[in-house]
Amino acid sequence: MSTRARHRPMTIAAGLTVVAALAAGCTSGPAQEIDPSWTAHTLGPVTVHAPAEWEELASTADNLTVGLPGDDELVRPGVSVTVLAEPAQDAPAEAKSLATRERATRGAQDITITDVDLAGATAATEVAMWSELPTEGGPSQVRSRWVVADLDSGEQVLIGVLGPREEYEALPLDEVLDTVELGS
Repeated sequence: MSTRARHRPMTIAAGLTVVAALAAGCTSGPAQEIDPSWTAHTLGPVTVHAPAEWEELASTADNLTVGLPGDDELVRPGVSVTVLAEPAQDAPAEAKSLATRERATRGAQDITITDVDLAGATAATEVAMWSELPTEGGPSQVRSRWVVADLDSGEQVLIGVLGPREEYEALPLDEVLDTVELGS
């Protein structure tokens, strides 16, 4: 089931999608069926599935970015995963902070913040929005969805998808976010 179908609206209108689930001692499955041609990319407790033609753009011990291969686009659509071993605040507060930072620094608009029920997560919050990113060719409008989740292990994960605002619906970004698997 898609995380979008399981929202409990919060009183604040803002935009972030939070996806996370870590069941005690077991693995949580994806929110949708995964295309068998897609490739799995794993960072700690998070596995995200993306189209086979997407490539790893960056990887560190606590961050992974996977997206469309490079071309002349100013904004490369993709997914980012961050694992925080020692989060500074809980998922709902981090989601609100993310929305506030994006509004203050990039003029984010149409922000929605929603609590989501995710198996194994002690708390999970989704944020969705659009904003302008500075690029070499000038400001570019992008749409993004983020999921912030607290795991039973004490870790927090931030998983987000981003793409050009005009092309977002035509890209499999929501589908990529809905394939996230969390495990121990």
